[in-house]
Amino acid sequence: MLHRRNLIVALCLFALLGGCNTARPPAEGGTTGSSDDMPTAKSAASVESSSSSSDDAVVPPSSAESADASASRTLLTPDLAKSLQQELLQNDCDTNVVGMSFSFDAPTQTASYANGTLGFAAEIPFNPDWGTERYAVAPFEELSTNAGKWLAFGPLAVGEGCGVSRTWSIVREDPQTVDEVVREFNEESHAMYGDGIPESATPIVSTAGGNAIVKYTAEGFCESPIIRVIGPKAVYRIEMSCADASQQHFGILETVAASMTFSD
Repeated sequence: MLHRRNLIVALCLFALLGGCNTARPPAEGGTTGSSDDMPTAKSAASVESSSSSSDDAVVPPSSAESADASASRTLLTPDLAKSLQQELLQNDCDTNVVGMSFSFDAPTQTASYANGTLGFAAEIPFNPDWGTERYAVAPFEELSTNAGKWLAFGPLAVGEGCGVSRTWSIVREDPQTVDEVVREFNEESHAMYGDGIPESATPIVSTAGGNAIVKYTAEGFCESPIIRVIGPKAVYRIEMSCADASQQHFGILETVAASMTFSD
C-alpha cells in the first residue's frame, strides 16, 4: 500500500544508520528490529576499494574540495552515528545542547555510482558541507540488511528516536509498468481522500533522460517528493524524506533519474 509504505519510509529513512533499530530497507521498513539485523553501510570510498569488477564501481568526486570533504571533521560511520544518537537521547534530542547544527545547502557536485546488485548507475548529488561541524558524510551510503540493499544520500538530519541519517534514498522495487504505478497510486489516493484528491496527490507521467518516470508527493507522516523510475527489470523509487514538494526538490530528483542507466 503506497501511502502506508511511504509513511513507514519517512520513519525508517531517519534510521538508515541505526537511528531506530530498523531491520529493513525503506521499501519494507519498520521502526523496530533486532540489533543483529541492523543495516550495514559502505561509503563511496569503501565501496570503491572493495569493488573487483565493473559491475560494482564507484567514482568519487574528483575535485580537491570533495576528496577532502572536510579535513577538520570526522567521517560519520554507523558506529559513530549510534554514539551520536545516544548523546542526543541524553539531551532530549536538542542539537543546540550538544553544539550541533546541520547543513541543508543545495548540492554542488555529483559522485558517480554503479552497482550490479541494485542494477543501476547514476550521478548522485553531493555537497561536501553536508553533515555537521563535527562530522562529514560520504557522497552516498550503500546500506543493506537481510531484506535487501538501498542507497542513502543527501543531507544528514536528526529524526525519530534521535537517530541521525541521510534523508534521501534510492530503493529498488518490484517491476511495474507506468500504468500499474499510476493505477496503484490513484487507488491509494482515493482510499485516503475520497473524491477530493488534492492536486499534489495526482501522479505526473513524464520522462527524464529517456527514462519513463512517475512523480508525485506522498503525504501522511510528512510531505515527501518521490519519483519512480521505470527500469527494464525493476522500479527505482527516488525519495526526499520529509521535504517540501518544491520545484527545486523535484528538479534534483529528476536530475538523478535522468542520469540513471541499468545493467539488467
